[in-house]
Amino acid sequence: VQNNYQLVETRLQEKFDDGCTVCNLCRWRCRLRHGQRGFCQAHVNRNGTLYNLSYGIVSSADVGPIEDKPVRHFRPGTKVLSVGSYG
Repeated sequence: VQNNYQLVETRLQEKFDDGCTVCNLCRWRCRLRHGQRGFCQAHVNRNGTLYNLSYGIVSSADVGPIEDKPVRHFRPGTKVLSVGSYG
């Protein structure tokens, strides 16, 4: 499996003049200095810009019954593909 790892700038961030960034993707609202990673370990501050480290990386994929999902009333008895990443 080929890994096409790439840094992608995080969309929901606040940048500050001191080089810190605040990640607004979850309730933790991590304030990060250069080189620091967020609580999720999926975002890092590089020179005052927050980047997503897990972009395009699939850590799990599963086919299972739709009844296990919050959309269980949509087409009961069918299967659904679930895809996830870390962070």
